[in-house]
Amino acid sequence: MQSILVVSQNRKSAKEYIDKISSHEKVESIDIGIHSFEKTIGIEEVRNIRKKIFLKPLRSKTKIVVI
Repeated sequence: MQSILVVSQNRKSAKEYIDKISSHEKVESIDIGIHSFEKTIGIEEVRNIRKKIFLKPLRSKTKIVVI
């Protein structure tokens, strides 16, 4: 199992990058998590994202988390 963390300020470029990775790694949309925040990310949000990264993907061998 592998998790990929993508951090981007530009939503459009992140979407393009995710599409490229997901087609190459054969990641299904259910194993892609997208999180957006208004200003800054808090400690609790980081903890929740960390928990999600460590969970096993549902249908793919790889999981993608986008911040």
